[in-house]
Amino acid sequence: MYHRHHISIRKRVNFFSVPGASTSYMDELSASKMKMDELIASDEFSMEKKSNEKIKVVSGFSFFFTIDYVLRKIFVAKGITFPSMMAGCTMIFTSLILLDLFKKDSGNDVFKMLSPSADMLVKWLPVFFTPGLAMLPLAPKIGTASDVAKLISVVFLGFAFTLSSTAYAVFGLRSLMGKIDAKQESTNTSIPTKSSNSDRVKPYSESFGKKLNIGAITFGLLSVILTRMNHPLRTPVNTLFILCTAVGAFVFGGNFPPSITTTIHPIVTSVATTWLVKFFFAILTGSTFLNVLKTYKVGSLAPMMAGAGDILLYLLGPGVCSLAIPMYSRKKLMKDNLSPVLLGMFVSSVGGIFSSALYARLINLPGKVIRLSIITRNITTALTIALTQVLGGNTSIAASIVVASGVFGATVGPRVMNMLGLKDPVSRGLGMGAAAQGIGVAGLRNEPDALPFAAINMILSALCTCTLISIPVVREAIKAVALGGITS
Repeated sequence: MYHRHHISIRKRVNFFSVPGASTSYMDELSASKMKMDELIASDEFSMEKKSNEKIKVVSGFSFFFTIDYVLRKIFVAKGITFPSMMAGCTMIFTSLILLDLFKKDSGNDVFKMLSPSADMLVKWLPVFFTPGLAMLPLAPKIGTASDVAKLISVVFLGFAFTLSSTAYAVFGLRSLMGKIDAKQESTNTSIPTKSSNSDRVKPYSESFGKKLNIGAITFGLLSVILTRMNHPLRTPVNTLFILCTAVGAFVFGGNFPPSITTTIHPIVTSVATTWLVKFFFAILTGSTFLNVLKTYKVGSLAPMMAGAGDILLYLLGPGVCSLAIPMYSRKKLMKDNLSPVLLGMFVSSVGGIFSSALYARLINLPGKVIRLSIITRNITTALTIALTQVLGGNTSIAASIVVASGVFGATVGPRVMNMLGLKDPVSRGLGMGAAAQGIGVAGLRNEPDALPFAAINMILSALCTCTLISIPVVREAIKAVALGGITS
């Protein structure tokens, strides 16, 4: 038995020692081993890369949240009305530039570290603006249907005027300077392309959307029960319910084909769903729609009090701070276009406030308060509220006009500029940043050369408008144009 087994082994050994067979088989073994080693190395590299990306995202989030938190505290303590998030964006951008001046490429190293988290925040930036639109039903009554129609026209025509005047002024100057690049124009406009749902990469994770929907259903049922029981946990559970609903609806709307999202912005999908859910929640809990909507944003971040709107608005701060990263990525382009940037700032701020004042007078908006409420329609909401108080307008109406302008601009802005033949990214960015504020900036996230200019003009036009209205002579001139002698 042993003897036969020994011969069998020897035969197999002799087989492997046959010239040709040995080389072929050993080569295959060697090749297989090399492939296996490559796969293992590749998996290890992939895992290490993913781990590094996660570390960058977490550290980046921590950085932007810390900057925003510290500046909020400082600005509140010092009584500074200028939005701390814009100051944070400017500070980060300036710091990166200074780092490069002190030590070559040190700014780039920080840029690379912060890019993953900034990309994610910019991607989700639009959803942080939903509270402004969601609270519109709580805005004060304006008057007759005719008066409402006049205010709506301020949104449409005001956006069109600021966008076209700023963009064309910048385009004209860049043309005179010989800086219009036809090739760059043709490759940077966000014109939707037709593609089937099967081969289109959706911007937001469908699996994440499903988890949000499950969370909305779970927390929704629990919220109804706890609210009817008047349980102490009813508010935080309701906040989780509305957060899952609002963000889930945004993901759902954002994943629509481009042919739909260019007409119905995901923000609109999110807000409409929130209103619908609030309506049915009011019925199920024996309340009213307006009373339930008041819990959406209460002006507090205390865990047992905060509404979904409070949390989303808070996240807007780090989101705006993160815009410094795409701005830095195009620092050379911005440096080469300093004159167009300054012109865009001047045209959008001066033209914005005086054209609004003149239009309010021409269409005979009723009353002094309403006329003064639309003056700052093309600057960010936080600053609009502060400046409207200085002018003597109604802050709720002013904020509503700003938010509506932003949503309208983000939805139709790129298409309007395409129709007007404005394909130059610098002109597009400066125009959108002036006419549609932060929501418009977020709407250009797929235009990497235009986005930085939209962000910078959102900040600069706000600074310039704030400075102008702070000057007594200018402020009185604005009032004189808007009121035309009326005193009430």
